[in-house]
Amino acid sequence: MSMFRQLSTIGLSFLTVCVAFSQTNPVASFEVASVKTGSDPNVYVGVGKSVQRAEPGRRIGCFGGPGTTDPGQWVCNSASLVTLITTAFKLQRYQFTPPDWMRTATFDIVAKIPRGSTAEQLRLMEQDLLATRFKLAVHFDEKEMPGYDLVIGKDGPKFKESADDPPDYTPPPTPRTMDWDRKEGYPILPPGNETVLWMLNGRVSNRWRKATMEELATYFAEQLQRPVDDATKLAAKYDVTLKFVQFPSPLPGTPIERDANGEILPQVVSSHPTFQEAVKSQLGLKLESKKATAKIMVIDHVEKVPVEN
Repeated sequence: MSMFRQLSTIGLSFLTVCVAFSQTNPVASFEVASVKTGSDPNVYVGVGKSVQRAEPGRRIGCFGGPGTTDPGQWVCNSASLVTLITTAFKLQRYQFTPPDWMRTATFDIVAKIPRGSTAEQLRLMEQDLLATRFKLAVHFDEKEMPGYDLVIGKDGPKFKESADDPPDYTPPPTPRTMDWDRKEGYPILPPGNETVLWMLNGRVSNRWRKATMEELATYFAEQLQRPVDDATKLAAKYDVTLKFVQFPSPLPGTPIERDANGEILPQVVSSHPTFQEAVKSQLGLKLESKKATAKIMVIDHVEKVPVEN
């Protein structure tokens, strides 16, 4: 084969890969995006399909996109660079050890999403925004660390497979504010059976609808900050409820006790289960320790100040 034909073949193969990638991910960037440093009082916040100025007490974090009530817009309020990166790359916290400034520097973002985009395409758009506006460059390494296998306990699982919804079923709207049980201290889950993950003062009330064991293992990894692999061999989708204490803290409306130095004393709730206790007692599952290999993100370069709009 001549050198010309070899180069032509290589070029054609490269072109085929590029075309295949573009067909799989036809949209990889936002139509337009505004990125501002800090909490700008003039930032606009999406509400449903409308847009309005941010009000005091606005929610912190990123909202909107495919599968939400605002699929055409992605909004971040006072989001740290850590939040932006972990969301864009779908990372657990143990996969990424950022410097302190990346936790404290915050940004307000309003971005327009092309019509018909998927959740996976939104993540690619977020990655593109980080690369173009923050000049983010990363690579991944593997690291051995303690981990867990999620297995079934001796008495079997304590949750049921999800049933199909009636044809005329309409999910109730999720309340904009949460109420809490004044006796137990847990957030009160709203009516309906939709997935809701709520936390209030260290008390967590979670309800999953049509969840896979892999999805639960991912959430468990987030709580434990260690890799968790699903070893239950449960292949269906399930309705699961889990309540636990993430960290002891005073409940709203209760007297705050302080020590001699004026430091707040945490309220100890001995009758409430920790996360691992709740997994065992409420779900009939168990987390067995093991050695695991995790993919770790390493930042090669990132700018502290984003490229101007």
